[in-house]
Amino acid sequence: MRATTVQTYISVTRDQKCWETRGLSVPDQFLVAKGEYRHRDRDLTQWLNNWEPIARLTADAQELTRRNGERAVNKGSHEAARGSHSP
Repeated sequence: MRATTVQTYISVTRDQKCWETRGLSVPDQFLVAKGEYRHRDRDLTQWLNNWEPIARLTADAQELTRRNGERAVNKGSHEAARGSHSP
């Protein structure tokens, strides 16, 4: 599977609005800066300082790492036990 590259420009205004601004015309960029721009698909404000999805990913990754570590320890214990009974 080939990795996908995403190129984006994200702008945050003084009034804490967040916009995807790559490809916007200069007049639209001025509207963003003045707080007058509106575009549902480019409005990322709901994600600004919303760290919950990242926290969930981090917790999931930590849990997976913990489980994999336990498996490795258990596997090593079982191998050691088998080795001690070898002739």
